[in-house]
Amino acid sequence: LTKRRKYELRADGYKLHVTGFTNGGAGDSLAYHSGLMFSTFDKDQDTWSDNCAATYYGACWYGSCHYANINGEYLWGTTKHYTTSVNWNHWKGYHYSLKAVSMKIRPVP
Repeated sequence: LTKRRKYELRADGYKLHVTGFTNGGAGDSLAYHSGLMFSTFDKDQDTWSDNCAATYYGACWYGSCHYANINGEYLWGTTKHYTTSVNWNHWKGYHYSLKAVSMKIRPVP
C-alpha cells in the first residue's frame, strides 16, 4: 500500500534514509523515521530520554518514538494497547495491530 523509490541503510548505526514516497492508500508513516538510527532493547539509539524499543516491544528506527512500529507485537486487530503493536499510524492508527508488514531492501547502485 505504500511504496518508496529508494531505501538506504548505512553502517553508521544502521541509519535509515527513505525517499520517493508514492501513496498507495496507507499514508506515509515512514518519513518520520528517515535519518534515524536502528534501536533495539539492548542498543538504544533513539532520540527519546527512555528506550523506545523496550517500551514499544520492537526494534525499529525510532526518534521519540514512532509513526510506524513495524516490529511490534501482533495483537489481533483493534487493541487497547497504545503503540506496542505492529502499527502504521497514518493508515489504521496506534490502536490497530497489523497482521504483517513487509519491508524489502535491496542495494542501491
